[in-house]
Amino acid sequence: MKRPTQCLTIVCLIWACNTISAQDRGWASSIAWSPDGQTIAVGSDSGIWFFDNDFNEVGHVDIKQQADSRKPRFVAWNASGDLLVYSGITIDSVKVVDVSKLEVIAEIDASRLWLWVPVVWHPTKNLIIGGTFGGEAHMWDAITGEERFFFDHRAEDPVLEWFEPVGFCWFTDDTVVIVLQDRGYVVNIVENRIVRKLYINLPPGPASCNRDYQIITKDGRLTDLQTGSSMRVFDYDKYAVAVEWSPDSSHFIVSSAHCRLRVFDGQTYEVVAELVGGGYWVRLEAVPIAWHPDGSRFAVVGEFGDVRVWDAKTYELMQRFDGFELHPNLLGRLEDQDLPTVRSCPQLKI
Repeated sequence: MKRPTQCLTIVCLIWACNTISAQDRGWASSIAWSPDGQTIAVGSDSGIWFFDNDFNEVGHVDIKQQADSRKPRFVAWNASGDLLVYSGITIDSVKVVDVSKLEVIAEIDASRLWLWVPVVWHPTKNLIIGGTFGGEAHMWDAITGEERFFFDHRAEDPVLEWFEPVGFCWFTDDTVVIVLQDRGYVVNIVENRIVRKLYINLPPGPASCNRDYQIITKDGRLTDLQTGSSMRVFDYDKYAVAVEWSPDSSHFIVSSAHCRLRVFDGQTYEVVAELVGGGYWVRLEAVPIAWHPDGSRFAVVGEFGDVRVWDAKTYELMQRFDGFELHPNLLGRLEDQDLPTVRSCPQLKI
């Protein structure tokens, strides 16, 4: 693991040596802003990379020497911003990083961790919840690794087909919503009981919750987690890869195929901006959208090796950081597409 040189503050670690190349960083799979909005974490197949808001590199957790290297990973900050968790597609553990030391301080066994489900932090405590390929949900103490809660939907609905969790919505200290493809469970983790079942119809893949107890999925379906009512708020797009609410629930972003981002008004569900960036359509492994905590901007990582940041009011491109590699499967996919479609992606650099 590389160590930063002497610095003035924890969030301003300055590298002393060589310039890091895109090849060194690998391809980026996920992105997350720290709670104070000062540090951006990007997960890649070579490690976790930390940047300030000008994309000056401020730290790196190297995973190349670890057994689970060369696999994309989710990254997520805890509420206080001193810890970061990451997980991957086929690795059998969740790892917790001390951000100030840039060291992995805990490794939690999570065999058969499912690729669609990022690990989610408790709103105030150092507890994390994640889903597995076996259809289970686990909650662990992020420091000790102790399992605090276990949920298997098959025990509650034996006739229900096997489904893995696709997301979690942690609204209060005691209540978490575990979202499966056709059902949601509102669970009291203190009393270890199901408060309510929600009958919903979701596609496989990421889902996003807002503070109004609503969940939206990449197929355009909005579900109220208090009433169970559901409605379609945008047209189905089979190539959509991610959707993410803004912190204040006023907008949400859909990342679709062919480098298209659509920003929707969270009340009218009308498209307020259509932007070029993000993925082509080979990215199916992570959630590549991050909102700044104050909602002033948002960032998206794409298969083309870049991170783009837009102003959330004017929708002007604020920054473009070309610091990562192309997705390893991108060129093969592009060969199968017609040239006009390929050329519709201005970020293409091959």
